[in-house]
Amino acid sequence: MKGRLFVLRIIGILAFMSVGYIIYYTIGSGKPRSFWQDKLESINLYGQKGKFVDASGTPVDLLSLSGRPALFSFVFLKCRLSCPVIIHELKKVRPLLPGELRFVLFLFDEERQSREDLEEFFRTYEINAKDWLVLQGEKDDISSLARVFRLQYSEAEEDRYNYMHTNFFALADSSGQIKLQIRGFEKDSEDFYRKIAEALQ
Repeated sequence: MKGRLFVLRIIGILAFMSVGYIIYYTIGSGKPRSFWQDKLESINLYGQKGKFVDASGTPVDLLSLSGRPALFSFVFLKCRLSCPVIIHELKKVRPLLPGELRFVLFLFDEERQSREDLEEFFRTYEINAKDWLVLQGEKDDISSLARVFRLQYSEAEEDRYNYMHTNFFALADSSGQIKLQIRGFEKDSEDFYRKIAEALQ
C-alpha cells in the first residue's frame, strides 16, 4: 500500500509540473500564446520533402508552391464524418478570402486513389481542381508530413466510422512559414474566418 501511494504521489507531482510548465509557457510572455502554435512557427511547409501528385497525377514539388500563401488541411478521400466538415468550413470562407490564397488538401490515404475516385470526390463536394489543390503521396511521405504537424491518423477497410484523425487547419505564408494552426473546429465560421484573415495581414 505504501509503495502504491508513493508511486501515485510521484505521478501527481510530475503531472503538476507538466501543467505548470504549459501555463508558464502560455502566459510567460505577458500575452496569450498557443503552446502548439509556437512549436509550429519554425516549420516551413514548402520546405518539406516528399513526392506528391495532384488530382491529374502530375508531380508536385512543395517548393514550387512558394510565392502564394496556402490554407491547408488533411483529409481521407472517403471519410464521411469529420472530413466533410473540414471541407465545408473551408468552402464557407473561400469566397471571403483573397483570390491568391491557395487551398490545399493533403490526403491521409496510404493507397493511391484512382482518377475516378478523385473526380467523384470533386463532384461530391462541388469543388474543382482549378481552385483546390488535392495532393496525395507515398505512404512514407504522408506519414512524415503528418508527424511534422503532430497529426494522428488511422483507417480501417470499408468502414466510414473507422477513419480516425486529427482535425487540423493551417495557414502558410507565401514563403511557406506557418502563420496559424487550428486543431479541432471553431465554434462558428465567423471565428474561423477572423483568425485566418488576421493571420494573413
